[in-house]
Amino acid sequence: MNSEQAGRASVTVQIRGGLGNQLFMYSMARRLASANNVPLFLEVRSGFTKDFYKREYGLDRFNVIGSEVKQREYSKVRRAVSIGLNSLLPFSRRVSYHETSQKFDHRYQDLRVRCPVYLYGYWQDECYFSDIREQLKSELTLRGSRHASSERLAQEMRGCEAVAVHLRMLHGVPAGSEQVLPGGKNLPVEYYQWAIEEIKRRVTAPKLYLFSDKREVPASLISQLDVTRVASEGEDATYEDIWLMSQCRHFVIANSTFSWWGAWLGREADSVVVSPSTSEWVPTPKLPKEWNAIEWSQSFEPRQR
Repeated sequence: MNSEQAGRASVTVQIRGGLGNQLFMYSMARRLASANNVPLFLEVRSGFTKDFYKREYGLDRFNVIGSEVKQREYSKVRRAVSIGLNSLLPFSRRVSYHETSQKFDHRYQDLRVRCPVYLYGYWQDECYFSDIREQLKSELTLRGSRHASSERLAQEMRGCEAVAVHLRMLHGVPAGSEQVLPGGKNLPVEYYQWAIEEIKRRVTAPKLYLFSDKREVPASLISQLDVTRVASEGEDATYEDIWLMSQCRHFVIANSTFSWWGAWLGREADSVVVSPSTSEWVPTPKLPKEWNAIEWSQSFEPRQR
């Protein structure tokens, strides 16, 4: 803990994982710090030292509020001891809060921060921060200027019934593979075909834009889905992609927190958001109740939930 954090009420959150997870962690901590009118610190080193996918801290591309700090990584034993000791204390008197369940914990909503507290978890439920949504939408905007081609595309998207379609392709695993990796599994093409048909039933004259975490997407797949491929340019392409997704009105998301956030930041009252069911996510974020989730049987036959 640095001198800024020591001795006064504050919130420090460990940031880790991919960009979508980082946004969940920031949003949870931002709401808690804002509700208590205390400083927010973003711990940006320890969560990436042993990252399976070699991911990096990415919130510095956004207009986030909070000071970056660096702390050493605790061992699994020390972390387990911390969880155990804090669980013995009354909830309101803990100094370290570890998420131990994916279920929403309402106690954080009324938590009074009276000393330096540390958050460690995913916090993948909008209930932790939905009451500051407009505030977050203003902060989770990109720093600096966007690429000229992205600005032109955003203008086009805002002028039509644009639909962001996010295709997740995990580390070279073919779309439709059932191979399970630390981040989950790819969805089959049939999911996208069904989801797009659902969009067409609900939206007049939709225009589909395909986003993917892989630069190369098979041309046959694009023709099957009848979409326009979006390929942002430059070193900030990932961040421009999530911004461009938020410029769309409707969404077909993958089992990915990246597209969850693209939809959450761009969603309007009349938006249609189609999502795979929670069984397709690892871990499982809470899907807002107005989203249309799709259940899949073992034979991948889609059905409305």
